[in-house]
Amino acid sequence: ALFAARVLADVPQHVLAAAIMALIIYPMAGLNMGLHEWLLLNVGVMLVGAAVLQACGSLCYSFDEANVLAILVLSVAMLLSGSFVRVVPGWLGWIREISYLGLAGDLASYLEFRNSTLGDIRDLAQHGGIKVTTGEGAWTCVGVLAAIFLVARLVTFLGIKFLHTGRSFRE
Repeated sequence: ALFAARVLADVPQHVLAAAIMALIIYPMAGLNMGLHEWLLLNVGVMLVGAAVLQACGSLCYSFDEANVLAILVLSVAMLLSGSFVRVVPGWLGWIREISYLGLAGDLASYLEFRNSTLGDIRDLAQHGGIKVTTGEGAWTCVGVLAAIFLVARLVTFLGIKFLHTGRSFRE
């Protein structure tokens, strides 16, 4: 009950904040994708990001520890998203595949440029480092983001249950 209350208490705030941001940015940026796609993308990525950061917080005993872990996780996710480093080293390639910021960027790029008059999406992807070029790839991206969300929520539950309550698995 504590876990469900903690998670559900934050969700309306995250959805509202993401929706407001999306509604402000959409007309300012003059995006080609539909407003509904932009809104869903923003809300989804906000929820995934919040889940990841809550998982970081649940694994730590103090606010300072949680900040250090969150900074590390966000830095790695940002640096290996494809936006800062075009070519990720081979031994770190697996992180690029699960970087929720990289996946969000790829999904946003696909939605924005799939019907572009600038050229074929595959040509744009080749020069821009975008990994999603098909609808199937976009759905795969959504699936990976959903998996990250679920794993982060599971980690949060386990962290709260075992690290902060002092209970065993049987309780």
